[in-house]
Amino acid sequence: ASVEVTLGDSMTRYTIEAFALSPEMLDWQRVETSIEAVQPVYGELTVSPFVFPGDPVMGRLDVGAASGGAIVEVRHDDDILPLFFDDGNAATPGLPIPSSSVVRFPVRPGAITATVRDARKGGVDVSERYVTEPGKLRHIMRRLRLLTPGDEVTVLEPDVLEIKPMPGLERPFQFFVESATQYAFGCIEQTSTKVLAMYTGYITNQDNVEVAQNYEGAILVWYKRLKSMYLPNGGFCMYPPEEGGARKPDTHYAPLGVKHLLNLPTSVGTGVGRSGVGGLVPVRRGDSKAMRELLDDIHTMATTAASYYKIDYPPREISDCHEAYQVLVSSASQRDKDTAIAFVRSHLIEHNGQTYVEVLPGQPAQQLYGIGVSTRQETAYAAAALLAAGEPGDLPEAIAAANYLTDHLNEEGRLYSTVDTAACLALMINLRKANIVTTADSGRVLLNGQEMRLADALSYDGKVESLRAVEGVIAAQVTSQVIEDWSAFKSQLSVEVRLEREGHTQKRFKVGDALDLVISVPRYEPGLIAHVCLPDALARVVGGGQVKRFSLDFCEKNVLRVPLAATGSTFLPTGKEAENNVLRWLGIGDKRPSAGNVQHWAVIVRNMFKEEQVGNPGLLEVTVE
Repeated sequence: ASVEVTLGDSMTRYTIEAFALSPEMLDWQRVETSIEAVQPVYGELTVSPFVFPGDPVMGRLDVGAASGGAIVEVRHDDDILPLFFDDGNAATPGLPIPSSSVVRFPVRPGAITATVRDARKGGVDVSERYVTEPGKLRHIMRRLRLLTPGDEVTVLEPDVLEIKPMPGLERPFQFFVESATQYAFGCIEQTSTKVLAMYTGYITNQDNVEVAQNYEGAILVWYKRLKSMYLPNGGFCMYPPEEGGARKPDTHYAPLGVKHLLNLPTSVGTGVGRSGVGGLVPVRRGDSKAMRELLDDIHTMATTAASYYKIDYPPREISDCHEAYQVLVSSASQRDKDTAIAFVRSHLIEHNGQTYVEVLPGQPAQQLYGIGVSTRQETAYAAAALLAAGEPGDLPEAIAAANYLTDHLNEEGRLYSTVDTAACLALMINLRKANIVTTADSGRVLLNGQEMRLADALSYDGKVESLRAVEGVIAAQVTSQVIEDWSAFKSQLSVEVRLEREGHTQKRFKVGDALDLVISVPRYEPGLIAHVCLPDALARVVGGGQVKRFSLDFCEKNVLRVPLAATGSTFLPTGKEAENNVLRWLGIGDKRPSAGNVQHWAVIVRNMFKEEQVGNPGLLEVTVE
């Protein structure tokens, strides 16, 4: 047997271990070998992803060339950077340097491009990194846009980098489902959303056995987490007790998690289950025994918890679009369904060119999830309800609402929280089910002003400057660049951030010191999470790697304590030539900044459900000798 593995771009040593079972002795055999991934010419570029303008930060370039000499150039945007050896001496531009050399260069925000050429053989290696200020994150977004006849998208729109016509909805649908399953945190509501998304991936990939099995395996893992939060006859707690969660019923977000779980189908003795409220495919006779038992157990937990939280299912009264959607996809009477669709039509309206459901301050959803998340949640369920009702006259509003939502997808391909993501999952399921997106053979578009079949547009090799739908509903992928600026977030939550060494607060450390990052809030609120951008001199060491950006859930505590290491110095290279050149390039004159040898970093605290709730202490400083 053989296995093919695609290696990454980095040069490194790979260890390969193979295990086999002897058929005669039923004994495990093991063999190990290693390989070196090398290139005849290379430049291994190492820069901090976050640098505040003017901070004393140096990047590193490891150089190699088969001939023994390399010509090296490093640029910041279009400017050539001065290069220095570790001893502080400057490298002469354009002249070869020995292979295996390490050169340093000053860093500030922007694109850093390193070019290494073999001085004799002419081979070249180019690498690029993008550096931003702490708390200014550069994201490349890929979002779905549905175009009805006459609608157009162009690269002239703000921050649009690329436009690509799509051969239907299947690819963006699967990408959204996968993104929803990969949400990094797991309270009761988030876990329920992930399980629902995993089951959606499982049933929509039955023709791809390997993918379906991966989803099934993931569901089993998250089912165990879900079960650990279940309180028999008492609903669900917020987090698993073994992770420090309180063993008491949560009343903030658990009820919504129960509604997610009630969307799942169940199995019965004949192998045919009821269709879930979310329009999901019922369990089939061929599904695994483990999956069938799991779904039955989830249904038992969900119905028991629904009774505890006094959740009517389907709802007896309609007070929001979520409840209207539940009525429309359930076995409710036609009269109730007519009431539900009338409710949705009266709430999903156009506001200054955008179609969404307005959620007013003081409404229950707004108090739990904030304006942004609750608006997207209600809009998604409203659009899903229109599609489920199946009236052709409602289609333009449903598509307009879908475009409003996909414009809010983040860099991971999902919405801000699992609340609006779960609602958008219902919309995506119904979009896929309604089959409204045109196929390659039947759609027509104007691509860069030229009319053609969608099939021809899909094979177009050049850059798409504009795409207009002529016939049918056309799916387009729009790639754009977005800068997330933490300084633009108004602080509404008091947050204290400090660095400690051996229990004492400090701002000055030495290279190699072990320290703790401590983030505290006066009072815990459900959903609080800390986001951190560390400077070049500090790192969170995880699995042997240095992590500069990470997020942590407060998990019902009001203090987070994170081990860090001082991995580099905030002092510039020794040697007058190097120091003066670096200071001049950094734009801070011929003297060190009055604030000293400091690097800046950033921390914010946000609520995973209420995106408007932010704690922002501003830029922080550290000195490492």
